[in-house]
Amino acid sequence: MNLTYLELRCPISGALLRFVTHLMLTLALVCGTAHLAGAQTNRAGEFVAVGATTIQPIIAHALETFMPGTQLEPRLEGGGSSAAVPAVRSGRADIGMISRSLLPNESEELASVTIGYDALAIIVNSMNPLDSLSVEEVRNIYTGRRRSWSGMPSWATEIVVVSKQIGRGTLDVFEEYSGLVSPFHSDISGEGRELIFAEAWEAGGNLDSILWVGGVPAAIGYVSLGEADRFIELGHPIKKVMLDGVAAELPRVADRGYPIRRELNLVYRRDNIQAVAFAQYMLGKEGQDSVRELGFAPRSFGELSE
Repeated sequence: MNLTYLELRCPISGALLRFVTHLMLTLALVCGTAHLAGAQTNRAGEFVAVGATTIQPIIAHALETFMPGTQLEPRLEGGGSSAAVPAVRSGRADIGMISRSLLPNESEELASVTIGYDALAIIVNSMNPLDSLSVEEVRNIYTGRRRSWSGMPSWATEIVVVSKQIGRGTLDVFEEYSGLVSPFHSDISGEGRELIFAEAWEAGGNLDSILWVGGVPAAIGYVSLGEADRFIELGHPIKKVMLDGVAAELPRVADRGYPIRRELNLVYRRDNIQAVAFAQYMLGKEGQDSVRELGFAPRSFGELSE
């Protein structure tokens, strides 16, 4: 499968570019393409999954064992959680990937399964001496009230705030946790909530945020915990900070000690035989192994202690 899902929305530094070649080659085996091919309904011979880039590596891994014998070619596309339901509804995709709880209309319209759980990790560059933040400190940074790292303690340099684009499940979860909302929602009147700093960089997929924070020493962002752990293991210069003294680790997600947890959901049409079969496969041992091996919490939290 091709890998084409960097969704950059601001200039990047030379330091970022030096990471790209190595990381793209590493990710090529585990990430699908996010090249959106338009409203394509003639998908003969393909099995298509569209949506949250957080879930893409899990599905790519699972498809390696699910697809042999089906005579279908897998194709993965990004676009964020908001792209999942329209793609499945129109028949352009077999599976939609949504990295948040389903909205009532989504669960009524389509069949769905929760394949596992993730958390949001707040990440900073590994050069940053910061180890922990409170929810109030996160709010102060993301509203722009706190503009410098000095006195937190950290060092006297201006904070580079990295947020997410509208339609991303990661943004939805961050908004719920922080009580803030993006200023770019089409209608935010009457919300009664503070706005995320309008000058924040807007990332698309997790990869964007991870590259930016890893390449800009003063940056802060929020990404999938599973993806953060995977890139830290690859040696990318980012680190996770504790929230209210609780480490961003799977066992603390499992016991609900960590404050930002989210569902990983698949949606599909009930009359799509291959999609139904794949959804059931993801609930079985091999599918759950893919969830676990990619660094996410399996559907059954009891498996974490095995």
